[in-house]
Amino acid sequence: MPVSGWTLIVLTAGALLGVLLARPLARRTSWRASAILVTLLLLAAALAVTLTPGDEPHRNGLRACLPHDVSDFVHDTLYSGGGVAGDLLNVLLLLPLAGAVVVTTRRVLPAVALAFLLPLTIEAVQTQIPGRYCSLSDLAANTGGALLGVLLGYVWLRRLGHRVPAGSGPNTLEQLTRR
Repeated sequence: MPVSGWTLIVLTAGALLGVLLARPLARRTSWRASAILVTLLLLAAALAVTLTPGDEPHRNGLRACLPHDVSDFVHDTLYSGGGVAGDLLNVLLLLPLAGAVVVTTRRVLPAVALAFLLPLTIEAVQTQIPGRYCSLSDLAANTGGALLGVLLGYVWLRRLGHRVPAGSGPNTLEQLTRR
């Protein structure tokens, strides 16, 4: 995960957007503005670290990411990351974001959707970014870390005595668009 000038630019832009969007989103959703801001800052950090140009050589395109057969899939999933340290960093990358989504929304389903869709999107987009490449090992570690974050966010809310429904309730997309 390289840190460059681009990383700082994306992080700064994401932080500014988070500050600008937190209060309007809080008014629209009845979620706490501070929790929304933390969630948006964590999202900006994850995107800044994963979607800025790097310096590693790779083959561009989604085809370079797809395994040829089952043994290639197993090998890529187990060995295409940055070793134990790289895998640990990838587990930790989306863990706080997914936990923050659960705590902010007080819903599990949006965080579970994020846990599966964001890593997949990151790896697909990385196939088009210079110096980046997709990795099935990164995909598995990011997804696992995000799911662990969902679990920790759920446990945190339960310990505080909050009821945590899966995804229904007063903040569904249908009800948000009616306001």
